[in-house]
Amino acid sequence: MAIAAILGSGSAAENSFEYEAAKYAGEFFAKKGIDILNGGYEGVMRASFEGAAKYPVKRIAVVSKFFEKEPNELATETIWTETYLGRLQKILELADSFFVLPGETGTLLEFAALWALKDRKALGDKPVVCLGEQWRETKEILSFYSERLLESSNLLDFADAPEEAVKIMAQKLKA
Repeated sequence: MAIAAILGSGSAAENSFEYEAAKYAGEFFAKKGIDILNGGYEGVMRASFEGAAKYPVKRIAVVSKFFEKEPNELATETIWTETYLGRLQKILELADSFFVLPGETGTLLEFAALWALKDRKALGDKPVVCLGEQWRETKEILSFYSERLLESSNLLDFADAPEEAVKIMAQKLKA
């Protein structure tokens, strides 16, 4: 079964754009029988599990002993890692696709890792869809200094609305 990673801010407030987008994405993918994977804590992670909860899919939390806290109770499966970077590595290994919502420094790390791995052909054909102006602006700022980076940014897809983002992801997963 396919696994979609839904990445974003652990501090996204309930009813915020990010929270609602993650909830929408979780439900959208789960309805299609796609398991949901994330970092397992609060914010976007809770929201994506919440959206998926009424469907018979796995809700996989990849958590780290680094944080010294328990995953949210909506997870149906928990994978523990020793380190923060080990957590990211496990997410990258397990997921078949990546849905990146607006976030903070942890999400920036995930975004940068996904872009770098796509650029180096180390992520295969796993699709990456980034939601929101934050990631378009990050791409533009970094690409300002390198035309090659601008070209490699075409390896990622960008969307402004959750509906557009999941539609792109659904098309990529069919291909």
